[in-house]
Amino acid sequence: MQSFKNVVYRTVNIFHWVCTIIGAIVLVGLLKWLLRSCYYNHKPESVLYGNWSKVDSDDGYNDHILTFDWYGQYCNSNIGVWNYKYIEPDSLILYHHGLYEERYKILNLSEDTLTVRLSESIVNLSENGKDIEAPYGNCLNPIYTYIRINHSTIPIE
Repeated sequence: MQSFKNVVYRTVNIFHWVCTIIGAIVLVGLLKWLLRSCYYNHKPESVLYGNWSKVDSDDGYNDHILTFDWYGQYCNSNIGVWNYKYIEPDSLILYHHGLYEERYKILNLSEDTLTVRLSESIVNLSENGKDIEAPYGNCLNPIYTYIRINHSTIPIE
């Protein structure tokens, strides 16, 4: 009888450790899956993100680099960091410290080329306690072409 209890005890003990190891493997797998899904859900992939160098424009001013990040900020290498809104598939709004915004129509967006046309420039003012959006500029709709430098979202100085 003593040996039967000993065999049962050892069998239950082995079963306990096997279940513990399998449970640990399952928990590690679930944790890895959860972390990966959170990472990929909060870091959307878009062709827009990265560093772009202006190569052609109607205004002839081609000496700057734009950097778009995942968090709605972009950096113009000559001016500074501002906010943007990318509305897929063909709209881009650049906000300049809440004072004015430029709205662009995306004509071409690929892995290596970005071509946009300025469609609207709006200044945000306040008059007599009311917020006013007023168009500004010379009513020209220049076209700008950029080429990708890299996929990094860290601005290039």
